[in-house]
Amino acid sequence: MAREIETRALKGEFLTADEAVKLLSGLIGRTLLYRYLKAGQIPARKFGNKYVIHRPTLEAWLRGDDPRAAQ
Repeated sequence: MAREIETRALKGEFLTADEAVKLLSGLIGRTLLYRYLKAGQIPARKFGNKYVIHRPTLEAWLRGDDPRAAQ
């Protein structure tokens, strides 16, 4: 299971919050991204003090689709 997650992360399927900020540059900033993450408006998992965001879910959220459909 851990190996599968690592492989998927290497393929760019998962983003850190910093990577998401770069992807969203010009749309929302770092502060607003963290506000959305903490409020659960952008679906993500938290490991320790780090957020991990499923890229297809984030892209669905950006399109206004139901992000749960991309998970």
